[in-house]
Amino acid sequence: MISIATVLLLAATAVRASSPADIVGGLFDIDPWLAEFEKVVGPVHRDRSIWEEAVGPLHRDHPSGPIAHLDLVFSIDAYHFDPQQEENVELASWSILFRGTADATRKRLRPRFGEGIALDFAPGRPRRFGDYYLTTLSDDRFELSWFAEEPEWAVPERSPAAERALVDRIIAFLQAGVDDAAIEAAFGKLEPQPRTSLMAAFGGDWRVQASHGKDRRADWVAIGVRGKPLDATRLIVSLGLREPGMIATDVHLSGPYLVDLATGKPPIVDGYRVSVELDRNQLESVPAKRPGTAAWRVKAWRVRSVTLTHDW
Repeated sequence: MISIATVLLLAATAVRASSPADIVGGLFDIDPWLAEFEKVVGPVHRDRSIWEEAVGPLHRDHPSGPIAHLDLVFSIDAYHFDPQQEENVELASWSILFRGTADATRKRLRPRFGEGIALDFAPGRPRRFGDYYLTTLSDDRFELSWFAEEPEWAVPERSPAAERALVDRIIAFLQAGVDDAAIEAAFGKLEPQPRTSLMAAFGGDWRVQASHGKDRRADWVAIGVRGKPLDATRLIVSLGLREPGMIATDVHLSGPYLVDLATGKPPIVDGYRVSVELDRNQLESVPAKRPGTAAWRVKAWRVRSVTLTHDW
């Protein structure tokens, strides 16, 4: 009788013996979770008893077969879940180094993404196919990567003029009033997104997502900055805050949001609360004026997104 462990080992070996193109094809449309990924590439043997393995990233070498190396980055809310207790975790990104040429893999990508987009400005000069990035390497190897969120390096660097224009666009939108007509005037018509209930529009250095609301007003609108964070100093000034900063009031004091530190109130535009996602390491702690809160002064208003939330 063959043991369960032997069956699993044989199944994993069969998966790893597949061609790179078959593995890539199997990764299309999987839910971005470790268990789904392992069904295609085989077990990665994440040892949850070791903290570094539990939280990731994981790095695995394969001495033989089509996969030479893989990297996995997890997306785990460590404030609400213990990584060492979570057997199946969500993926933030994966990267697979394959042995062999990329010709057959390109054929798998073309029906869905066409010829792709050459990112000659990015390290390694990869070619982009949707959320997948194909980099051809020397000695008959190539790398395919996937990211849940668009990486900064995948977008050309903005010029100073483009930086000013994007800030002007967001300020003009906020001053026009937040409704469907204003969104369309500022960013173009929003289109339904596959497999979600969201509407979205995309530009060269921005992306907008909105939920369906009522009376032609979304419940929330998120303006994401593509590429490097945006210098939003003028945007913050336009909100009229006397002492702009960030506070956190959640139980972990881990979710800072934009307020006027002088009053503790968030900025409101046309009935929507305005919040920003800052680039990392931009907060400087200051004494909180209210019990059970944390407060920060912002060293530089380098933002990755601006979100407007309406409480109906």
